[in-house]
Amino acid sequence: MNKFSSILFFASLVLLFFSCEVESNEVTQHEQKIEVLGETDTLINPDVDTIGKHDHEDVLESIKKEYLIITEQLSKGILMSEVQSYNCPDYPEEGTITFFSDTAGVRIIEHQAIQGSHGGENTKYYLRNGELFFVYQVQSYWTFAESSDPEVPTTVDHVSEYRYYVHENEMIKCLEKNYVVKENEDFSEMSKTTSNSEFDCSTLIDVLEKFKTLKAQFGVKENTNCIWE
Repeated sequence: MNKFSSILFFASLVLLFFSCEVESNEVTQHEQKIEVLGETDTLINPDVDTIGKHDHEDVLESIKKEYLIITEQLSKGILMSEVQSYNCPDYPEEGTITFFSDTAGVRIIEHQAIQGSHGGENTKYYLRNGELFFVYQVQSYWTFAESSDPEVPTTVDHVSEYRYYVHENEMIKCLEKNYVVKENEDFSEMSKTTSNSEFDCSTLIDVLEKFKTLKAQFGVKENTNCIWE
């Protein structure tokens, strides 16, 4: 398994937190060949709390509460899971879609995709009453370090994290962080120490369209054909 594949599988488990205090996080990780980030920030972190000065305070607080409910359900094993896979040789891309649901319907859609041999993404979509309210995405790719020995090359990972806050099918808040991780550096620590920055994503249609395509796969018979065609 190459380094990037390890990153994708490790990133598939969101780091859960259950305290109502922003400062208190309880982290859970899957151990893979390379330790990398999960969702290391609290959903509503100090950067996000400044939203209280704006018009979306109540909506963001509702998102936080619903997120905590879902992650607690996941940690307790209450959510049922259904896994599908697909392959798009022309992109190239191959991936898996995992649906986590309860009696009320789908609560999390997790999409893991490997795009070629050097890149890919892991994205989790959180739902309430069938509607999307939060998206957490990790995109990464690796390259050989410029100064590495050709005989024993080393690699660096380029990681981007995105957090999308959604209300009534509209983006209301978006955060990103970007960082580079060298070999033997800790991915989780890099994620924690890198600050979020806000960006304008009010018209970020592609995220919503991808969500709709993934959601439509729920209950569909296992199919390895490309879902994006």
